[in-house]
Order: sequence, then structure tokens, then C-alpha cells
Amino acid sequence: MYLCTLAKISNTFDSTSLLQYMFPKDMLKYFEITNVEEEHTGKYDETKTEIVFLHVYMDERDLRDEEWHDLKPNGFTETRIIHDFPLRELKVVLHVRRRRWLAEDGGNVILNRIPLAAEGTGYSAEFAAFLKEALGYVPGDGPFRWSLLQDMREQFGARLQAPPERFRTVGPEGTR
Repeated sequence: MYLCTLAKISNTFDSTSLLQYMFPKDMLKYFEITNVEEEHTGKYDETKTEIVFLHVYMDERDLRDEEWHDLKPNGFTETRIIHDFPLRELKVVLHVRRRRWLAEDGGNVILNRIPLAAEGTGYSAEFAAFLKEALGYVPGDGPFRWSLLQDMREQFGARLQAPPERFRTVGPEGTR
């Protein structure tokens, strides 16, 4: 008969490593989360589940290279809204602000290191690629964007011959 002793193993888990899987690629490398809010709409989908938005607010980190250290901080840009993959039935909306810098000549500078959204859309690149694969096109940012995602449950996997006219079409290279 053998006796085993169970020892508690200390875990130095960093939650940031898990969060990296929940946001667009490299997002947390360049942006930090400043706030998270839930918005309960009081509206329900066809499964009688309340439609809830998860608003994640992010500000660009100060990751200037040595060559850019002469720039002076000058606040943030207006918020850019990006729709990303839903998480646990919550519709994810990223509110992203880039840093603004002042050059020595007084001009504003924004260092664009990472594209925030797929060209011509308000969707993260990964989410836009998923929608294109599932639907055959990427829907625009019109007022029907979330109703379309609900409709996808019924149509997933089925190719649509042509997108409904209420949606803007984005081609494979991001052209309209």
C-alpha cells in the first residue's frame, strides 16, 4: 500500500497571458485596458437571452523607440470603436485611443504600429476574416450589424450568393 501526499503547487499565473487570447493579436502588447463596463440593453434575442455589450476601454502604451523620445506627450486621439468576437454571449466593443505626440516643430504625431480594424470596417481583422469566411463577405458598420450576427446562427456555413444591399462589401484585399 502506497500513501501519496498531495502538495500544493504554487502557481505564478499572470492573468495577462490569458487576456492575450481574448483580444485581437498583439492588442495588449500595444494597449492597456483602462476600464470595462457591461451595458444591459433590456432587449432579448431569439433564445430569450438579454443582449449585453461588454465595453472595453484601452489606451495606447508609451512604447516609443529611442528615435522618438524627443516627442512630447499630447493626450490621446478620439476613441475608435472596434467590434470583436463575442465572449460568453457578450457582444464585445473595444474603445481604443491612440497616443498623440508633439514634434519639436509643434506638429501632432501619431505612431501607427498596429492596424486597429480591418480596412473599411469597424471589425477587428480576425473577426472580419471570420465573417468573410462564414458569410462570403464582410458586412459594413450600419445599424444592422448586430442583427446580422444573430442571423448567422441560422445561416452559418451556408454561402450567400450576394450580400443584402443594406451592407457594404469589402473585397479580399480590403477594397470596396
